[in-house]
This record gives sequence, C-alpha cells and structure tokens, in this order.
Amino acid sequence: MAQDSLRRLLDLHELGESKPHLVPSMAIEIWNVFCNVAMQGDLKKRKFPAPAMYKDGQQKELLLPLVGFQLHFQPPGISFSPVLNELGVGMRYDFHSFNKWWKNDIAHQPLTAPGEPRRHDLIDLTRFGIVRLIRNKVAAHHDRSRPALMDELERSSLIRGWSFQIDGRTYRLDDGEFKVLRPYGLSVLRQIAFETLGGFGMIAVCDHPTVGRIG
Repeated sequence: MAQDSLRRLLDLHELGESKPHLVPSMAIEIWNVFCNVAMQGDLKKRKFPAPAMYKDGQQKELLLPLVGFQLHFQPPGISFSPVLNELGVGMRYDFHSFNKWWKNDIAHQPLTAPGEPRRHDLIDLTRFGIVRLIRNKVAAHHDRSRPALMDELERSSLIRGWSFQIDGRTYRLDDGEFKVLRPYGLSVLRQIAFETLGGFGMIAVCDHPTVGRIG
C-alpha cells in the first residue's frame, strides 16, 4: 500500500545520512507511491516543494536543481549533498502541482566546463525520469548489491561526461583525476524523497508545517 511505502520512505529519510547504502531503496518506495492507482485522486490535491532561486524578484536557473556541491582542491574532487532545509541565500521552496513537479520540472541536467559544448548524448531528466532510472536499475536486486549498482549507474549515466573548471584547468568526472567524494545520485534521490515526504505533510519544509499527513 502507498501508506506503507510512505512510512518506509520516512524511515529511509531519517537514516539517509548515516546509512547511505539504504538510499537506493528510496526509489522503489517513491515509485510505489506515485504509481499506485488508488493515490491518483489524492495527488491531484497536493502541492510538492521544489528548490528555487530568486534575485531582485526574478527566478534564476539553478546550476544543479536538487543538490548542492562543494569543490575540493587537494586532491581535486567534489562532494554532492541534497538541499533539504539548508537553503542558500536567495533560495526558497516553491510548491507545484504533482504533474508539474513529477513530470515537467527538470531535476537533472549535465554539467560542462565553461566553453565546452553540450554533448547531445547527455539528457535532462525530470524527477519521474530519475526515479524510474534508479528504480529500474536496483529494484530487481537484493539490498546488498544496490550500492554497487548505484555506483555503476552514476558513472555510466548520471555524471557521465560532466566537467568542471578550477583555476583555468578543466577536470572531467570520468577521467579519474577528479574524484566524487559524496555521490550525486544518492543526493538527488534523498532530495526527491524529502520533497515527496514534504508534499504529504510528513516532514516540515522550511516554514511549512507538517499538514495533511497520510496514515
């Protein structure tokens, strides 16, 4: 049942930081909630949070819509983290209808260093696309194999072809010189889980209280 999946998702959310090997299971629970026929009427009534950046009253495009990142210089590397309630300057959560949040908003877009052309084989993904991609990769496998499968998916799809520029030098995530110290895919999935739980009122989203809770 969707309510059971939401309760499991809440448990996974609370363990996500300390037990990252459990995070891939979030994709299964999110999928079970949103693809449940009995939930469709309820979903039409709900609003789901999405991070947004504003400056001088105008919304600005976020480089990475669902995660923050920190660059490291010795050795060169990058750490990703979900936004959660740690909003930066000028950021807030906007609330959208389910269809806009789930199937229309771009939640993942490849990064390229300044001056490098966008590769045509790297695609943008919605939240639906991200969850489906991860769920299809991990759902048929046992818990113990899911972290390794997520690592493979991250390298082969999610961050394939990404590049950054530091001090005039371009680093690519797939050349082995630029290390991913905290994975992107797990951070994106944790953020989508946070937004899902926020939409169902099961956790507070910044100034929005836990309302309309399921179960």
